[in-house]
Amino acid sequence: MLLKTFILGVGLAGFAGASNLILNGDFSLGYTDFSSGYTQVAANGTVFTGPGDYALTTNPSTGFTNGYQSYTPYENPTGSMLLVDGLGAGTDAWSEDDISVVSGTTYTFSAYVADADTSGYSGNPAILELLANGSVVGSSYTVPNAPGDWGLWTFNYTPTSSGLITLSIQDINATPYAAGNDFSLDNLSLSSPSGSGSPVPEPSSIAVCLLGLLGMGVGGALRQGAMQRSYSVPLNKSVQTAAAGRSRNPIGFAVLLLTLAIPAFGSPVYDAAADFSAASNPNGQWSYLVNGSLLTQGQSTCNGHTGIACWDNNSSIPTYTSVSDNLTGSPIWENGSVDLPPGELNLDPEANTVTVVWTAPSSGMWSVSGFFSGLDMVSPSHPAEILLDSSTTLFSTTISGYGDLADFSFDRYLSAGDTLDFEVGTANGGYYLGTGFDATISAAATSAVPEPGGLALFGAGLLLLAGFVRRRQTNRGAKD
Repeated sequence: MLLKTFILGVGLAGFAGASNLILNGDFSLGYTDFSSGYTQVAANGTVFTGPGDYALTTNPSTGFTNGYQSYTPYENPTGSMLLVDGLGAGTDAWSEDDISVVSGTTYTFSAYVADADTSGYSGNPAILELLANGSVVGSSYTVPNAPGDWGLWTFNYTPTSSGLITLSIQDINATPYAAGNDFSLDNLSLSSPSGSGSPVPEPSSIAVCLLGLLGMGVGGALRQGAMQRSYSVPLNKSVQTAAAGRSRNPIGFAVLLLTLAIPAFGSPVYDAAADFSAASNPNGQWSYLVNGSLLTQGQSTCNGHTGIACWDNNSSIPTYTSVSDNLTGSPIWENGSVDLPPGELNLDPEANTVTVVWTAPSSGMWSVSGFFSGLDMVSPSHPAEILLDSSTTLFSTTISGYGDLADFSFDRYLSAGDTLDFEVGTANGGYYLGTGFDATISAAATSAVPEPGGLALFGAGLLLLAGFVRRRQTNRGAKD
């Protein structure tokens, strides 16, 4: 029974599966989380001037006037693909930095590739190579002479050292200036079939195993003591067997719960709205800024508005800047035009820039999701963005008015101390810019799923414990 329960728990815990380490592989986040040595061109009916141009587009034929094949991204017809006019070896058409890999782990790289040229120009195909830190890995891929048809380029890659790598794709076609050699990429992925993929259990995995065994041992001792106290005479064999049978299901259920709980251990969830406090700034991993400096005035009743707490710069309109939180369970009308619901913050920059900053407590992959929204009934268009360490743009949008919603969701490797800056800028002289915001941040699935080595240790410990208990029961039965 213990073994069956353990297998069930492991199966359920493993549903999280492997995670794509390439953050914007389907290009749904726009021109973020990747770079290129090529020249970016706007896809608005313009033209690629020659090898070395690239763009994100929904359809090469409508985005450019080069006479490209008409087709859409691999999975999402309204999404984006990366369109490239190949330049030859030595220049990255696409690259991404800070991808965390583990030595000895087998990762699967895959990408969908299509020939962008019409059939009359497809005799000079692009030839693609993947590089890790500048060295070629895996097999090259010659783009098939099938304009607009997506083909799968895939292979396994096993790094020989752990750490952060840069992956890049180059077109090594020797005649890039001849007709042809234009291609598109979509759904880039680098994943480990085993989840975290570490071939050797980490100390934390061993600790989980020992914790499980300790809990089982204590539970067994308590049950045995309870049974001994409940009977003033030795139990005969049939009573022992019945008591043992009744005790198995609770043990199995406890094991199942523990197994399912393993992925959540040590993975706190940070929520900008739920964590907000007007008592301190910085507030744990969060801080609240105006023009790069901490807001200085915390109020539990913000400017006389009961139920609203805030941090502000102790100024007046139009330079008054605040981050406020609705503490009630119902929407609040603030200042006559702002509809502030519960469960999100109101970022009001006025003539300044207001920023909510989250600081990474440790290095690793982090999952980030949330939104910006227009809260002011007369709100003009104004910018909102997410920056890495106040410099690299990870997400950018324009809030065009009341009710406008811009969602974001991505995974990002962060070093301890890196910051994510959720920022709202000014417009309209600083008036009517109340912007809703919330963000949830947690350790990505690749670091939260138990490693195979840890699960194996945990399972081995349970098997040993079950064998020990069975042997003791057999010995007692023989004595009776």
